[in-house]
Amino acid sequence: MAVKTDSILAGSWLERSLHPLSRSASLYEVVRLRVFQQAAMIHRNTKTGGSSLPRPQFGFEVKVCSRDGLISGRVDWVYPSREGPVIADFKSGHVLEDPSATTLRVKPGHQVQLRMYAALYASTYGQWPARLQVVPLAGKRVPVEFHRPACEALVTEAARALTSLNTEVKRFLASGDFEAAQRLANPHHTICRVCLYRPGCPAYLRSLARQPTDHWPNDLLGTVTHILPIRRERVNVTLARDNGTSTTVRALSSSGRHPALSGLKTGEQLSIFNFVGRGTKSDATEGPLTTVYRMTQCEGSQTQSPTNESHD
Repeated sequence: MAVKTDSILAGSWLERSLHPLSRSASLYEVVRLRVFQQAAMIHRNTKTGGSSLPRPQFGFEVKVCSRDGLISGRVDWVYPSREGPVIADFKSGHVLEDPSATTLRVKPGHQVQLRMYAALYASTYGQWPARLQVVPLAGKRVPVEFHRPACEALVTEAARALTSLNTEVKRFLASGDFEAAQRLANPHHTICRVCLYRPGCPAYLRSLARQPTDHWPNDLLGTVTHILPIRRERVNVTLARDNGTSTTVRALSSSGRHPALSGLKTGEQLSIFNFVGRGTKSDATEGPLTTVYRMTQCEGSQTQSPTNESHD
């Protein structure tokens, strides 16, 4: 499977820089750990004469959902213990609020995620987990405390928010007021950072040209003011933003990887996503996830949209 995926990546202009997957995937070690744990479980069951497949409520990538089906998820790992099921979530980054503190406290976002898993697990399988824990790639597992009513309240609030948002979206779409529907979006660095749809989100693109870069994703949208070809088919591109700052992204691959750079001229609008460095400095560079888009005006709209077609 990994070999096939690597072959697909190598053949795509957008994802070629991610080849090989073992070098580029941020969660590669997490997935690798899951595979090892699953293999060990199958091996133990085979030796003891048990089934090689875990029961549905145990194992890896265990699907859970609310009774109404609105909220669902997949738990990284659920394993049995004497006290009952244990829900474990693998994390590749820092998991503690303050690693130097006497009392180890998991980051709030991880706590919310695991507590929602607990309520969803109970809803799906009719049994509450005995324990919740975060499993870092290195170090000991860290427990997460939970109380059943609070876990259920989290799921209820998530369902309420989802229903409310969907109702608003349907109302705007039914009226044909698409610009008003777009205003429902509320770009924020904590949400947009992990969103894969940033290049196609009009609300995010509008904020990108003027938002400060501290804490925000390493993305740029601006007017091309300078293009400098350098050796080995690479180019430095300087963008001027609406907030008055100017950023040069250096050593962009001008051959193959970024079709939008073909025939690029000063004065054009360009967006660069996932560069390496800080947008307020002039030493930004290309990284393995960097993508470049030419900005074009949508017919009948003031919103610009990205394209990778050259304008020769």
